[in-house]
Amino acid sequence: MQELSIITIEDFPYGKENAISKNTLMSKYRLNYKGLKKYLGILRNDYSICYSQDGTGYYRPTEKDIEGLRQYIKQETLKAETIKKRIKASERLLSQFETK
Repeated sequence: MQELSIITIEDFPYGKENAISKNTLMSKYRLNYKGLKKYLGILRNDYSICYSQDGTGYYRPTEKDIEGLRQYIKQETLKAETIKKRIKASERLLSQFETK
């Protein structure tokens, strides 16, 4: 899909009740899901953007959205732990190579 423009933080409303769906974002900016995830990854380096577990969409959390924010932190922490576990074998192999 051809990109129309760049998604900015202003595209994500405050509050779960105002969440914007991934389909709306993909359509608005002519992105596929991979492209949307790319922009989300970049924005999430500086901003908190949650995805509602009920599939409503993406939003910037407010004080009313503490549970959603907790869920997001838990989800990302589990991803980080999984990635760390995946590279253990490669780290061991690299260490073997470097000590020869």
